[in-house]
Amino acid sequence: MIKKYIFLLNYIILIGHIFEYNILEIKAAESSQASSSKEVEITKDRIFVYFREDCRLEFHMTIYCLDHVLGFKNLSDIKKSVTDLDAIKKEIVDSARKYYQVVMEDDEALERMANRISGRLFNLRSEILTTMDYYSLLKNIFWAEQRAMEDIFIELNEKDDIAQKTEVIGRISSIKSIFEKYLRLININLSGQQIQNTAERIQELLGELCGISIKYTRPASLDFESHALLC
Repeated sequence: MIKKYIFLLNYIILIGHIFEYNILEIKAAESSQASSSKEVEITKDRIFVYFREDCRLEFHMTIYCLDHVLGFKNLSDIKKSVTDLDAIKKEIVDSARKYYQVVMEDDEALERMANRISGRLFNLRSEILTTMDYYSLLKNIFWAEQRAMEDIFIELNEKDDIAQKTEVIGRISSIKSIFEKYLRLININLSGQQIQNTAERIQELLGELCGISIKYTRPASLDFESHALLC
């Protein structure tokens, strides 16, 4: 009888150890999943921070390039200045190194940034010519573009599937709507074509980051004389 009780006691203890071991395994698995989920969140947060810093750098470089049109009194001089890609690239390289300790080593990335800055300034050439405090006006417009870009990137950052990312980037009407929302906040009106140009530039940059090519209803890049007729 005593042996029987000892056997039962040992059996209960064994079952208890197995149960405890299983509980520990479950907790470890849950902890691992939570840790993994947290790591994904941290990674996404870091990606956004890096993206935002890159955006700030580009928009600050755009503002530095505004110095090139100081004192210009006619549209042809402004157009010539904002389409001088060599001068814009030099400004980017010099200012990035001087003010941000950033060395622009990627020639292709530098070329793309210079083209976006050129397009951004060309898109607002009339405002540069006709607005007394155009410097402040353009800084506010650039702020609206940057905020719109960040909003869309946050949504994009939540998508894991390339098809979903493509859908987000391809929604031109949604991009325009977000940009217009920020323009309304600062009480600025732009033409429909200027808004379209800005939305396409946002598409281009985000698509570039994700390796996605966006097709436009009209050519994304036109020669500047043809572009002038559209803006």
